[in-house]
Amino acid sequence: MRVPWLFLAAWVLVLGVLLLGGEGRGKDIEVRVLLSRTQGEISCSSPWGLEVRLGKRVFTIPSRRSVSFLFSPSGVLWKEKSIAAPVVTVRPKGEVVYFGKRPYRGYLEIRKKKENLEVINVLSLEDYLKGTAKLEANPSWPEEALKAWIVVARTYALKNLGRHREEGF
Repeated sequence: MRVPWLFLAAWVLVLGVLLLGGEGRGKDIEVRVLLSRTQGEISCSSPWGLEVRLGKRVFTIPSRRSVSFLFSPSGVLWKEKSIAAPVVTVRPKGEVVYFGKRPYRGYLEIRKKKENLEVINVLSLEDYLKGTAKLEANPSWPEEALKAWIVVARTYALKNLGRHREEGF
C-alpha cells in the first residue's frame, strides 16, 4: 500500500516545513508555560543527564538519574543535596527533560510562590508548537486543514504570550 506511506511522508514534510520554516523567527520567542502548582514533591530526569542551577551554583546530574524538589520556607529544596534556593533551573543535556513521566522540550524553572512550588516550562515558540501539534493536530486531516491549524495555533500563542506575565509565565 503506497498511498498511506506517501500521505504520511507528505504530512510529515508539510508539518516540518510549517513548524521549522520562517527562518527561525520562532526560535527567538520564548514561551513560558505553567505546568504545575503544587505543595507535593517534584521529580525531574532526562535520558541524557541534567544541569541543575541554584543561583550561581551549577550541578551536573548523570543520565537517567532523577532529582527531586520540595517546598521549603527558604525556597525550593533540592531533596538529594539539602540545598534551597528561591528558583531552581533544570536543563536537559539532550532533547527533553522529564517532569514526572512526561517529556518537555526546553527547560524547567521551579520556584517558590507563596505556599506552593510552581513548575514552568521555558521553551521556544516553535518547540511549543511542535508539542501542541502532537497533542491536537491529526495527521489524517487534509493538508489545508493542517496548515490552517498551524496558523491558528501560532496566532493563539502569540496573542496570549503576555497574558500571565505578572505571574512569571
